[in-house]
Amino acid sequence: MKQLSSLKYLAFYVLISLFLSACGGEGDKAPPKVKEVLTLNKSNIKSFTQDFVEEYVSTLDDLVNAYETAKKNDTGYKFVNYRNQIWTPNFKDRKDYYEGILKKNNSFIKKVSIKPLFEKFSGMIYIGIYLKRGIIDNDQEMLEKALSLIENDRRIVKSFSK
Repeated sequence: MKQLSSLKYLAFYVLISLFLSACGGEGDKAPPKVKEVLTLNKSNIKSFTQDFVEEYVSTLDDLVNAYETAKKNDTGYKFVNYRNQIWTPNFKDRKDYYEGILKKNNSFIKKVSIKPLFEKFSGMIYIGIYLKRGIIDNDQEMLEKALSLIENDRRIVKSFSK
């Protein structure tokens, strides 16, 4: 009888172990690919700047288009979900990449005067926050703040593509 009881516990622990190992398959996943941090120089700064401007505009347009669609369809929570679950994680990945470039190339970036691009890109997160607060809380002040930043920052960033 005592042996049967011990076998039940052993079987229970084996099943739990199997379950935990099946759920915790973290070791099977390959680490995320990290894009190599670019070393900027005279020969690649123009193309880097153009690509950075295009990415800024595209990232901002994704956010603004989602906001406008949500506003038109009166689905503020869908915008918030999109912003929180899709846009922000993608934005943070890109922001981390650009922060790495800034850190690695800080003196060169200051010399060629493109640091405002990095600042505007990092600040884009606030536009998303203001749009979120504006649509969820129906806060006109937040919406005006967001719209002002969108217009101003877009103008400044596009000035670097000339």
